[in-house]
Amino acid sequence: PATTGTPRKLSAAETPFGQRIHLVQPQYDAPDSGTIFESLTSAWTPRKVDTMMMKQMFSGGSSSSARCFVPKAAPGIKIFDTSRAQQVGIMLSKLSMSAADLCARIEALDIHRGDVCTEDLEAIRSCMPTMSEKERLLQHKDSAHELRDVERKALPLCIVSAPRLRIMRIALSHVATYVGLRQR
Repeated sequence: PATTGTPRKLSAAETPFGQRIHLVQPQYDAPDSGTIFESLTSAWTPRKVDTMMMKQMFSGGSSSSARCFVPKAAPGIKIFDTSRAQQVGIMLSKLSMSAADLCARIEALDIHRGDVCTEDLEAIRSCMPTMSEKERLLQHKDSAHELRDVERKALPLCIVSAPRLRIMRIALSHVATYVGLRQR
């Protein structure tokens, strides 16, 4: 039996880290008066360490309860597959104006405002929906709020005809060529 003043000795298997930890009361030459430590009592008493919690925290075993990160799918109806949706989203974000405004200008063949450029038209051409994608997008034209964000932004591309897009691109390049020749 241990005496009342001495702590019970633990074996290495009972300690949290597999070896004994010795807590030593620090000795400093500077007095504690006039510092933030003044309120502490001068008699230091060791705190009880929860060894079970320490064992759980530092155990080397694999945690079966750990979950891996799975990205949450965007809410809404999916028309494009993941890589196609990413490609369309990137191209639409590079436009100098909204896709709806650009598509309206293409349908009106409006090249006189000067804010439509050939880079926008090339971006639109590269992310135009296929015929099957157009059909599925147009099925949700009246309920566009049910679509994912990228499909909702791509919905105006369904009204753009490929011939009008080509004519608009030719007209813009012609205007640039005309202005270049005129300045000579």
